[in-house]
Amino acid sequence: MSKRLKIFIFFCLMVLFLIVGRMVFLASSSGEKWRSEAVTVSVKEGLLSAIRGRIFAANGDLLVWSERRYDLYWLEPAADEKRQQKILRILEKNFAFSAAGLNSSTVYPIAVKYDLTANELEKADGLSNIYPELAIELRWERRNSDNTFDPGIVRQINNMEYGFSGVEKTFDAILRGTPGKYTVMLDRHGRWMNSTFRIVTPPQSGKDVYLSEESADRK
Repeated sequence: MSKRLKIFIFFCLMVLFLIVGRMVFLASSSGEKWRSEAVTVSVKEGLLSAIRGRIFAANGDLLVWSERRYDLYWLEPAADEKRQQKILRILEKNFAFSAAGLNSSTVYPIAVKYDLTANELEKADGLSNIYPELAIELRWERRNSDNTFDPGIVRQINNMEYGFSGVEKTFDAILRGTPGKYTVMLDRHGRWMNSTFRIVTPPQSGKDVYLSEESADRK
């Protein structure tokens, strides 16, 4: 066996030894901290909002329902001025965002545009994948078809709607539904890797409520 071949075999064995040693370490209790940190950095878990149930009149007429709304936010300033100005120009061009009053003392997050159209939503989705400083937020808006009927106050907490007064509060446990769960991998910039998105538990929509004349009077 030549000297060069012996050196090559020795090198391969050393690399193999290091790899095996690292695997053993990570599999042991001593590697628990590093495994946990790796998961924290690379995996994001979140809640999937459930659609709140609808409210019908006793005669079957639809009174109250929820509609999805999407808003674009600028979460934090960019790391450097050049990137900051680039994001600003993009927002001005695509969403008519005004830089008036934007300075070093500006408090983030900033609402760039409420109620994104389908075209704006598509643009915002692409931009948020490139710039983690931007994010799309889902907002539920409760709609009422009868201005003479006051169903009460609904507030959104963690993308879920909760009834705080009136009929909305009385039947909240029925209307609210149950949120689902998802996981997604993040790249080193904290951006979603869309192909890794997984629904762990699907959300369960809230149930509809049909009011009697008596319950409708409770405002």
